[in-house]
Amino acid sequence: MRSPDRLSFLSLAAGTLASASELPDVGELFWHAFESIGSESFGRPRVPQSVDLPELPRTALARTWRKTAQVLKNCRPAEWPALLGAAAQTIVHSNRTFLAPPLAVKIVFEAALPMSMLDPTTVDGSGVPAPSFKNWSMRAARPQNLQAILAEVRAVMPAVPTGVATKPPVIDQPKIAFLNLAGASCATMAAEDCAVIGELFGRNVQVATVSVPCDVLFFYCRFEPSGKIVGQQASLRSLIRDSTARVVVVASEVPADFLFNPEFRAAAFGKGDNPPVNLVITGNRNGTNFGRFFRSLFGMMWKGVSMPMAWVELAPQGPVQPDNIPGTVCILEAGQIAFAPSRP
Repeated sequence: MRSPDRLSFLSLAAGTLASASELPDVGELFWHAFESIGSESFGRPRVPQSVDLPELPRTALARTWRKTAQVLKNCRPAEWPALLGAAAQTIVHSNRTFLAPPLAVKIVFEAALPMSMLDPTTVDGSGVPAPSFKNWSMRAARPQNLQAILAEVRAVMPAVPTGVATKPPVIDQPKIAFLNLAGASCATMAAEDCAVIGELFGRNVQVATVSVPCDVLFFYCRFEPSGKIVGQQASLRSLIRDSTARVVVVASEVPADFLFNPEFRAAAFGKGDNPPVNLVITGNRNGTNFGRFFRSLFGMMWKGVSMPMAWVELAPQGPVQPDNIPGTVCILEAGQIAFAPSRP
């Protein structure tokens, strides 16, 4: 959970970075950790040959957790992520002469993400009892409970200290473009989205068949399994870069098996040297729910709510999703973004 007025592991561990563009691609790191579960590559940070790791994360966890648990025992568990994030920031800052902070932060997350997936009962001295049917709760599996759970989590997270800016950066007079590179097969879809969603942006709306400058880009195309766009030489990421958009929605449906193809994910989710964007890949538009969802999302952003916070409210994260939203993958590289309250 990310909240601009709460301290988290991410906000503190990456605190030494010059800008959000230096953040690692957390979505790609998560996919790598998830896919490597059960293999020899699980928990092995991918580092340049010039970087020599003295021990693997799992070994370091076993060696240090007992002492760490003693340090943390008098703190609320809800404070642990922030405290560990602060420790990570100190390590990154102290070693900045030997290791560039962006690379150091990436290595931190290469280690932290797979370790967060471990069964805590397998870690010596974790102090976490094995779950039993008597104390195991299925509360989070019920969609009606998700908003309450998120509110409870936010309530116990440490607040950002008074005086530190918490308002998300805003885009003034945002321009939206509906870019159709699939021709007649997506023309009706693009027109419907423009009618439902474009109305929120007043006169700052464009319907195009070539890349145009904009702040919000709805993209229609057909992909090959490799991530290459059918009929185009330019890649998805290069087209996004040329548009200068900070919020991008691939609005035409992407086959589910493509999303599990490493080549496709590298092409679509791999940020590379491109500026960070909040990228949404659509797997299932779910009929008219697609337009309604993004109209609601942008409506909240016009009121100053950041995109991540609006997204969590409309599409609560959990094993069971509401049935009135589209099926999407959302990569929030650019993080907290909202629109200026005044509309065009």
